[in-house]
Amino acid sequence: MAVNSGVLTILSCSLGFFFIFKGTLMLTPVFSQDFYKEFRKYFIKISKVFPLTKLLGFTVNPHVYRKLVATSEVVNGVALCMIPGPIKQVANVLLIFMMCGALATHVQMDDDLERMTPSIVFGLLLTCRLVIYMQVRARQHAQRIDNEIRLAREAKIRELQLKEKKLRGSAKTEQNESKKAR
Repeated sequence: MAVNSGVLTILSCSLGFFFIFKGTLMLTPVFSQDFYKEFRKYFIKISKVFPLTKLLGFTVNPHVYRKLVATSEVVNGVALCMIPGPIKQVANVLLIFMMCGALATHVQMDDDLERMTPSIVFGLLLTCRLVIYMQVRARQHAQRIDNEIRLAREAKIRELQLKEKKLRGSAKTEQNESKKAR
């Protein structure tokens, strides 16, 4: 179990830091001016194939779209890295959906495999992280049930031993009384 928990922690932190870094690249030119410009240009292109454009009848502002995606990646990355409990699992699932959306967008844009690969790889890594979490949780639940069963058995054994002592004690008392009566 310790190995799975360690793998889960390493995977959570690595993925979280990746999404924090990638989201920051999309939001500001702090780390790389080139990546920032490339993301800005790419979001201008993909805002035209935004899934709700046909449904709602309007195009989304590419800069708002980019900032929303980037902020979501940063926030979910922070949750994946640093926030324990169910919020981490929600962040994991949201990032999986985002990677599926990114992959669908790449397909709509007719992008080559090189451009799709990060969405595929990180979507699979997030899915693996979720599966490992579920395995660790199932194992912990099984151990908890095993401990409860063991404790219940031990309590039943103690109860039976006490009954046996009482029966032996009452049998000895009867023997002593019958000897005294003779």
